[in-house]
Parts: sequence; C-alpha cells; structure tokens
Amino acid sequence: MIAFTGAGISTSAGIPDFRGPQGVWTLRDRGIQVARLPPTLANLSPTLTHMALLGLYESGRLKFVISQNTDGLHVRSGLPAHALAELHGNNNIEQCINCRRDAMQSSNNFMEFIIIISITITIAITISIGISIVDSTCVTIITTTMAITIIIIIIIIIIIIIIIIIIIIIIIITITIIIIIIIIIIIIIIIIIIIIIIIIIIITIIRTCLALAAVILAKIQTFEGCASRHL
Repeated sequence: MIAFTGAGISTSAGIPDFRGPQGVWTLRDRGIQVARLPPTLANLSPTLTHMALLGLYESGRLKFVISQNTDGLHVRSGLPAHALAELHGNNNIEQCINCRRDAMQSSNNFMEFIIIISITITIAITISIGISIVDSTCVTIITTTMAITIIIIIIIIIIIIIIIIIIIIIIIITITIIIIIIIIIIIIIIIIIIIIIIIIIIITIIRTCLALAAVILAKIQTFEGCASRHL
C-alpha cells in the first residue's frame, strides 16, 4: 500500500489547509489574508494521522508515502527517508555547507536565536575584513569565527545571568537586614514603653505611700494634741 498525503493531515498540528473551512484559499476568498505556515515549524508535533501512517509502515502494510506537504511532520514522526517522497521539499531540512549532510531544524528557539546572531556577526566581520562569504577556501575561517562568536555570546549570557542572580541575592539580603533592623527597633521601642510604664507605676505607688504616710502622721499628731489637753 502507498499513501498520498496533503495539507489535511497537518491541520490538527496547527497548520491550515487550503480549501477547508479555515483554509488559506477559503479565507482569502473572504478577503482575509493569512500565512500558509506558522513562523516556525520546529516546535510542531506529528498528528495522529502521521503516527497512524508510521504504525502502518512498521507493520509492513504501508510501503511508501508520497507527500505534498513541506512541514516535515512525516520525518518527525519517525518515518525513514527511504520510505518518503516530499514532492515540494521540506522547510525544516538544513544542509551542512561542509559535508552536505541534511539535518532537521532544532526546536530550541534560544539556540536558534544565538546562531542567527552569531551568523550575522560573522558575516559582518567577514565582509569588513574583505573575505568573500561565498569563497569555499574561507569556509573554515567563517566556521571558526561563528563558533567563537557563539561561545562569546553564551559566556556573556551566563555572566548576565550570574550578575542578575547576585543582584537578587543582594536585594534579598538587604531586605532581610532592613526587616531585622525594623524588628529590633520595634523591640527597643516596646522595651522603652514597658520601662516607662514601670517607672510611672513605681512613681504612682511612691506618691500613694507618701500621701498615706502624711495622712497617718497628721492623725498621729492630732491624737497626741488631744491627749495632751486631757492631761
């Protein structure tokens, strides 16, 4: 058995077809302009249909797949290259300029970003020193320059991350110290208030005792005066 696949098997992966309800031509006929493919295909996964075809191939029932799609999902499903013909090519295939070997695009967007930056810097450096970027004899120089650029970018990113972590730690320590100082100040204020309250209580008790002593002394003097008159 041979399978011939088209856009319909990739719609559930997030890639619109052409004449379906939300197809590219259907929407364009309504005056809605849409992109055929998403900005990146690297993060898309094969659909159940792709995996079913792989299962049929592994069971020996399916001998070959012919596809009009360029999304590379048949390859991502695990279908071997010798059992697949992609009529319009594959948007995810990259070829090494040295060994001419094909490779699928990585799904690591961060590394893609670093590589794009490094390639841009490498081309700028190459042009600035007067080397032709299409000269095959300069491939080694360009590759080495790009590798060094990638390493430098990664080192810079690591340094930035370390600096950010250090700043966060310093901020946390500073906040902790401030909180401890505030707590200590609050404790000192509470202790001072308690001491003042105790002093006020002691002064009140002393005044009360002195007042009582004065009253008792006055009564004693009054009693002595009465006793002397009787005598």
